[in-house]
Amino acid sequence: MQYGELEMKKSGFFSVLLGLVFAVSVNTPISMAAAKSKIVWHKNLKNAFKPAKQQGKPLMVEFMAEWCPSCKMTEDSTFVNPAEIKKADRFFPVRIVMDSVLAEAK
Repeated sequence: MQYGELEMKKSGFFSVLLGLVFAVSVNTPISMAAAKSKIVWHKNLKNAFKPAKQQGKPLMVEFMAEWCPSCKMTEDSTFVNPAEIKKADRFFPVRIVMDSVLAEAK
């Protein structure tokens, strides 16, 4: 077998493998859960109590700031994770952006 033939076989194998992985991932329940691709954060804590109670969900309150590296890391890693998004769906999520709170207080 020559080098070119081997490369073509490898390329074909990886194309088939990639196609199978895609086909399986599209049809699995995890991709159905990932259809909700983000957490929908409510911005006002005071106004969150009534709808949370109506939905029978406890509040999940996150305090963050635009300048905070740890907050950005959590937003970019944890809150985009499909498993975490699914868990967060059990709560009524409220995000308090401290930059806004401090600006309003001035």
